[in-house]
Amino acid sequence: GEFPVMKSGEEMLTSPYKIMDHLRQKNFNADYQLTAKQGADTLAFIALIEDKLLPAMHYTLWVDSKNYVEFTRPMYARKLPLPLNFFVPGRIANQKKLRIGHKLDPEEEEANGELENMVSAIHLISTLLSFHSPTTLDAVVFAHLALIWRAPSLPNNKLANYLKGYDNLYNFCGRILQRYFPPDPEGMVSAIIFLSSTSQYKPSPTHPSLDEDPYQKRKMWLSVGIAVVAMVTYAVLSGLVQIEYKKDEKQETGDDE
Repeated sequence: GEFPVMKSGEEMLTSPYKIMDHLRQKNFNADYQLTAKQGADTLAFIALIEDKLLPAMHYTLWVDSKNYVEFTRPMYARKLPLPLNFFVPGRIANQKKLRIGHKLDPEEEEANGELENMVSAIHLISTLLSFHSPTTLDAVVFAHLALIWRAPSLPNNKLANYLKGYDNLYNFCGRILQRYFPPDPEGMVSAIIFLSSTSQYKPSPTHPSLDEDPYQKRKMWLSVGIAVVAMVTYAVLSGLVQIEYKKDEKQETGDDE
């Protein structure tokens, strides 16, 4: 599948730009106050973000071996159902490596240079950010930076450390979160709860236990059964398990007679 996803009537939109174009057609346009030149500059700066910031984010989460082994892969493995959690993280990692052109980890100096170039570009963009009347550029910058800023501390957290060196960007993310994404009663920011939540769900004292609720027990065993069937099916289809059929020797003897 692809994310983000937006359904409008019978139409299914599966990319940020398709969604934004659709909203503009419905007269929801964050850039209505911009001049033609400012609109063109916005497109150019968004392209700069995708060229500089997005590859650095992919590298940090998926290519950096320490971050991938200790954070990214375990996080996705916890969130994905069986058997998807066994092979989906690795498949995504390979896609990211091919996309940013790093089949092998680059040298330390090269990686540092890429991050510095990326942050320098974002620092240039930060001079155009607005808080009182955000534009598409503000939304795109925030969508990328908030992920870095609010993610749990990574084993190799150079990208977040670079971001903290720019107070205007750091404060920009904080103001946008506070104004447009207020915390819920649990104190978690709902817009990024998937990434920032690392603890497993714990039932409240008012929830009945499995022994007290037969329906929950049946539901649990049904889930286990489905997971086992899915794992066996995947193992057979992928060739991990091979099944050979042999005729009974007595039957073969009878056939010969």
